[in-house]
Amino acid sequence: MEIIFNNPTDDLILKGVGKKTTKVYERLQQLTPYVDNDYCVDMGLPSGTLWAKRNIFTGTGNDNGFAPSEYCYDSTFFSWGNVDGHNPISESAFDYDFGMDNAGPYASTPGAALTGNISPSFDAARVNCGAPWRLPTTEEFGELFNYITYIDANGDDIPVAQDNKLTTVNGVTGLLLKSTVNGKTLFFPCSGIGNGSWWDNRGASGYYWASSLYSETVCRSLSFGSGGVWPQDNNLRFYGFTARPVM
Repeated sequence: MEIIFNNPTDDLILKGVGKKTTKVYERLQQLTPYVDNDYCVDMGLPSGTLWAKRNIFTGTGNDNGFAPSEYCYDSTFFSWGNVDGHNPISESAFDYDFGMDNAGPYASTPGAALTGNISPSFDAARVNCGAPWRLPTTEEFGELFNYITYIDANGDDIPVAQDNKLTTVNGVTGLLLKSTVNGKTLFFPCSGIGNGSWWDNRGASGYYWASSLYSETVCRSLSFGSGGVWPQDNNLRFYGFTARPVM
């Protein structure tokens, strides 16, 4: 494709788009957002929301703010409204105290109106991965889980009536979702939770922040474990949860 300026007052035109030259503004109206298959997946959702394939991770080995792989426990943990995030220093501990019993530094922080969603400056996805990435709303979590089936590592459906929807892929336990629209998949590892200074439930459960508030001290989230999956759960905001961006 060739971009040509004939003179400063001419329309910018593109040569080589289709069979004829095309004015830029006409061509841009036809374009859809570029999807980098290394970072996100289109699950065919009615809203058009694109989901990141990997969790936010700012530690050693990160890939542009993301975990190095879909299938790993590596994640940065955030209290809701905390954009700095914290990485474990061992398989069971942080060098940061997320607090306990609603007493953490982020137990009640600014960032959004109590009836709204988080503002960009307090959005861990926007700050760490850049625009247009952002945290998903609780409605977007709900939409995603309305258009998937749960599958095991062999690609077989997990029975709907079975509480335990977890599976293990490449040695990592989590939820493997398959779109009922286009068959594409998305994996959420059981990266655990930051509770006080402890990294709890690694490999057993997953907790992912939504951008939506429930009350002054409680925010919406995705939570799952062997006992079930709650796409629109509520949790105290001082806990250290993982984050999965959308755009």
